[in-house]
Amino acid sequence: MNGFSLSIGISIALSALAQIAGASILPMTRGLNQVTVTVICALCFLTGLGIMSRLIYSGVNLTFVVPLMSALVPMGCVLVATLLYTEPVSIAKISILILACVLIGIANML
Repeated sequence: MNGFSLSIGISIALSALAQIAGASILPMTRGLNQVTVTVICALCFLTGLGIMSRLIYSGVNLTFVVPLMSALVPMGCVLVATLLYTEPVSIAKISILILACVLIGIANML
């Protein structure tokens, strides 16, 4: 990856949001038995992965995108689960996910 541009940042954000949306509506699929919601869920995941694929094709390193998404998507899902599904969350879990994002950023600069 030569440099970080606004379009790369937007693509990363859109990919993460699409994957978070897909994961967030998984409970509404009722075990993939609600066909309409399941199709929407699958489209969200496919959109997120498609954007990731385009990022990698455009030159963003796989070793940057995948670990970053592996930290951002769970962090977003924890936020959604806490706010929408009122699931409990610990400060330790959030701290570790934030630390993971920071470490990925640092590792990519080396």
